[in-house]
Amino acid sequence: MLTNAILCALAYFICYAGNYFWAQNMCDRPIVAGLVAGILLGDIQTGLIMGATLEAIFMGAVNIGGNISAEPCAATVFAVYMATQSSVDADTALALAVPISMLSAFLFTLMNNVLCNFQAPWVDRLCEKNDTKGLYRLFWGTWFFRFFVPVLVFFVGILAGSDAIEAFVNGIPVVILNGISTAGKLLPAVGISILMKMVWQKELAGYFFLGFVLFKYLGLPHVAIVVIALVILVPICLRDKQLLDLEKRTMNMAAASPSTNEEEDFLS
Repeated sequence: MLTNAILCALAYFICYAGNYFWAQNMCDRPIVAGLVAGILLGDIQTGLIMGATLEAIFMGAVNIGGNISAEPCAATVFAVYMATQSSVDADTALALAVPISMLSAFLFTLMNNVLCNFQAPWVDRLCEKNDTKGLYRLFWGTWFFRFFVPVLVFFVGILAGSDAIEAFVNGIPVVILNGISTAGKLLPAVGISILMKMVWQKELAGYFFLGFVLFKYLGLPHVAIVVIALVILVPICLRDKQLLDLEKRTMNMAAASPSTNEEEDFLS
């Protein structure tokens, strides 16, 4: 149990803290966190499946400014742990991951508010003293503390609460458990719907329905659909580039025309 808790905490820290260590490279996304958790817990296939499923769920969850709707990294590691190290099935683990992401988002907001309020005066004093080394120490110390505390909470939760969580799940009536599993299967559709609501345009509707027909009715695999999409996309991109280049040349010619006319009027 201790080993599993350490491995889960390590996977969470690598992805969660690593995202902000390497300029927000998106390694905290479920598709990456699921892979890392699967590698450390010894079940890469389950990690990839859970990560891909949760990526579809949280794909439309966008955190803008201080508004943190969900924190999917903790949810992914937790779901992979529950699916690989307990008797909980994958659908139930996915459904339980959603409230975990909301609790983690609350902790994320709390840590940001606390650190920003206490760190700002130190930054001002160090800047007044032109203490570059002090700023570096404050930055790395804040970075470690910012991500170590949530990881520690995550570690303690898994270490102390895994048996309780499993007992709680086993104590849920079958009817409710089936409802949770059904809701877990519907969550990817909800995530895709949220994403489509953000990017939907009537000009792109034809491509969406084309992909649906190719997959649902013609039974083409995903790789074949991606190849068809690239065949359609590349000529469109090349045409758009030609139009932009033509517009740019037209603007340059229009900008150069007044100066030429002024020179001719002056010489005449």
